[in-house]
Amino acid sequence: MTQLIEPDATATEVYVGGEWLEGPVWLPDTRALRFSDVPSSRILQYNADTGETHVHDANAEFANGRTLDLDGAVVQCSHGRRRVERDSNG
Repeated sequence: MTQLIEPDATATEVYVGGEWLEGPVWLPDTRALRFSDVPSSRILQYNADTGETHVHDANAEFANGRTLDLDGAVVQCSHGRRRVERDSNG
């Protein structure tokens, strides 16, 4: 069985300041981690190369629970819009 996490792996804190963070997805093409700050209805994105986190979408309608589709686009659940949607912001 292949291990998902290496035995000697360590956790790294990449963002401080969110109230309720969830719904992460790794974007391999841009080496970024996209995740939600649900109560603030925004999506944040951490860039692994620069170490910076920026607001990807400031009015995300409480979107979270994301994955990549077969084309590599982000698919997420929008609580506010009551739908599953493909992220139009890239």
